[in-house]
Amino acid sequence: MSFSDWKRQHEAAADPERRRAAQLWNLEAEDRIPIDTDRVRVYLGHLRPLQPAALEALTRLCGRLQRSKVQRPTKVFGRCPVPPGTELPGTLVTFTTGRIVRRYLAAPGMHASTPPRFRGPPKRLPLTGPFKIDTKGTALDRFIWFTFESPGRTLGNSPTEIVRLLGLPHIKAGRLLYRIDYPERPASLFIPTALDANLYEAWAPPPKGHVDPWGMTRDSKSGSPQFPEVVAFVADCRHLVPTARLVSPRVKRQKVGKITPDFMAGRAV
Repeated sequence: MSFSDWKRQHEAAADPERRRAAQLWNLEAEDRIPIDTDRVRVYLGHLRPLQPAALEALTRLCGRLQRSKVQRPTKVFGRCPVPPGTELPGTLVTFTTGRIVRRYLAAPGMHASTPPRFRGPPKRLPLTGPFKIDTKGTALDRFIWFTFESPGRTLGNSPTEIVRLLGLPHIKAGRLLYRIDYPERPASLFIPTALDANLYEAWAPPPKGHVDPWGMTRDSKSGSPQFPEVVAFVADCRHLVPTARLVSPRVKRQKVGKITPDFMAGRAV
């Protein structure tokens, strides 16, 4: 495929109407959210006639809630905890870019926005502090999104394939991808809902009939469910200091390639 062909496909997939349609589909398909506040009930009521302005308003609302400093589930976010004692078949892992992971390598007293420089991308990086917590102990985000592998299926070592399978098209081509393993699980885990995902158009609720106590990632191109996913509050992970490992074949350091997401693939309209 030529670059011009890829660009046309990418622009078609990024069409605002397709994004809105995917966001609305997620809300309409989401049956796990108890709507306990008048504010959200009104927003959802306005969505029925497919009013883009109402959808955009709800998107802004979710964005504000995501950035809020509340560290526990509220009545707005879906209350879908993973039952205590649930055994997960694999170790929790999350993924981020090399540019972001370097922020958590600052020496004590150094600001997290001034990461150290390297001549080449290290294959293994022990973090000097908890992920998504700055050097002052402040949470930089609300959630950490986790997935895990099973004995019969692993994520492999292709950064492009991992980004596609986990539904992470916001990770740009040309970035280095790092895998962060958490041998110890946080005290509480939650099954993500459409509101927890901030109406992200590349995300989708698990298919009907899914009964496992976790969600499922969505393939960015085919739309099919792929790997389990759960979320944990950053505050619940502040005592965990993991190690990041470069995702790449052994032969050479490989970067994330170009992916053309289809936000409506796999969604029954």
